[in-house]
Amino acid sequence: MSLDYHLSPDSLLLRPDVPKRVFCDPNQYVACQRMQDLQELGFSLDKAFSPRYRADIEAVPVYSVLTQEEVDELLTPAGAVWFLSHATELDVWEASRLYEAGIPWPLRPHDDALQWANGFLKQEQIDYLSRLFQPVGRHGQIIIELEANGWEAPKQPDGGPVKQVRAYWKHVAKATNEDIHMVRWVARILHDYYKCIRQFVKQQRMDRS
Repeated sequence: MSLDYHLSPDSLLLRPDVPKRVFCDPNQYVACQRMQDLQELGFSLDKAFSPRYRADIEAVPVYSVLTQEEVDELLTPAGAVWFLSHATELDVWEASRLYEAGIPWPLRPHDDALQWANGFLKQEQIDYLSRLFQPVGRHGQIIIELEANGWEAPKQPDGGPVKQVRAYWKHVAKATNEDIHMVRWVARILHDYYKCIRQFVKQQRMDRS
């Protein structure tokens, strides 16, 4: 491996509160934080957990609670490997081997040219995502099929994009000497990483509107 995928000691991603904000449901995170604030102000638990108060919190959807600086770090090879390592509990070396072997991962819908990132991410970050993820082929439906089948390739149809994705998992497994189930798991986590970045952009778009 030509790159050092370890984060710098002062990386924002190493702060203890970051994993919760990266991996937890944003709406739930905000609700918990606001309830905690209420308690610290001396309000009773009945107030904090009242349906009316919860309804007020949930009225405005939250797509991401990440900061721009944290996303800037996530949109680097070291940041992506940190995300993968944290979610899978693989060490950095194991996570980086799988990360490298699959590039470009076929996890982007065929019609997604990353237009959603324009104006919200730097051009070099958009370029990074385009190198990391390639379109899945002519049928973006494969992503839905894989999710519906627990990231196991469906039993049918027997050819087309399904067969191509099966072959890709086998290719990465052979290159890394890993079990194919591990490769599928890593693919799922990297797909979550991609969605995490999209959710951040969606939050930025909502905040600006």
